[in-house]
Amino acid sequence: MADPKTADPKTVLEFVKKNGVKLLDLRFTDLPGLWHHVSYPIDQLSESSFEEGFGMDGSSIRGWAAIHESDMLLMPDPNSYMLDPFTEVAGHQAALRSRPALHCPQSRNVPELDRHRGHRLFRRRS
Repeated sequence: MADPKTADPKTVLEFVKKNGVKLLDLRFTDLPGLWHHVSYPIDQLSESSFEEGFGMDGSSIRGWAAIHESDMLLMPDPNSYMLDPFTEVAGHQAALRSRPALHCPQSRNVPELDRHRGHRLFRRRS
């Protein structure tokens, strides 16, 4: 797992290479708290991925976006990565999981949502 004081994209990519990781699994929750994930071949993860993110359609996730504003970016967080203990290929842990931040690049009316803001919102409502 990442050391929050030293984690950066280069550290994550070195970890991927050292551990023979095959998949990137980005996990996130919708507003009611149901877990979702999307997986990418690990060769799609690069240093620029941490700034450019991975595109996704947010209209199918409850409470996120209407169809006309559904283009969203999942931004991998270098401080939240770890090997998934339940995904194995040929006897080796093969998936790197991360909890990404969510960005809504095309909307000026919707603030960026990320897991930290979601946690704060959840605490306020409880």
